[in-house]
Amino acid sequence: MNPEQILVFIKQEARQKESENYTFRTFLKRFSAKEIDEKLHRIAKEETEATDCTQCGNCCKKLMASPEPKAIKALSVATGCDSPEAFKEKYLQLSVEDQVYFFRDSPCPLLKGNCCTQYEIRPQSCRDYPNLHKRDFIFRVLSVIGNYGICPIVYHSVERLKKETGFKSSKI
Repeated sequence: MNPEQILVFIKQEARQKESENYTFRTFLKRFSAKEIDEKLHRIAKEETEATDCTQCGNCCKKLMASPEPKAIKALSVATGCDSPEAFKEKYLQLSVEDQVYFFRDSPCPLLKGNCCTQYEIRPQSCRDYPNLHKRDFIFRVLSVIGNYGICPIVYHSVERLKKETGFKSSKI
């Protein structure tokens, strides 16, 4: 499958497996957080190495990154804005609830094709995505499942984790 076909496939799978993925969340509670993290970190590393994100860029097209103050400052210089305030005015919106800035537009205005034009100074939230390397996956399953239909790395990692943990879908 080409990258576009993969994205269509995982989006469909996310809809079809929504109930299964919530059941999987409950299933994982029988394991220790450490045991699941070890499995997932290994799987995600392999999936990340096997995936060329520059052929996809779906995260940049579908999600809104949250640049931290250091990134805002660096990005303002790199994009030719006069100041961090000018960058904020041009590209960002403030979440009143969280007091955090997010890119207001989707796809990300820094995206060209499937690649970030500011890759070396991209926000930490972009660097961390899809967050499969972080600890305590069993307590973050819902947020990861939210990316299951967006990111091929997440999709393949979760599906492999299901197999490695012996999870069986209730569907016939």
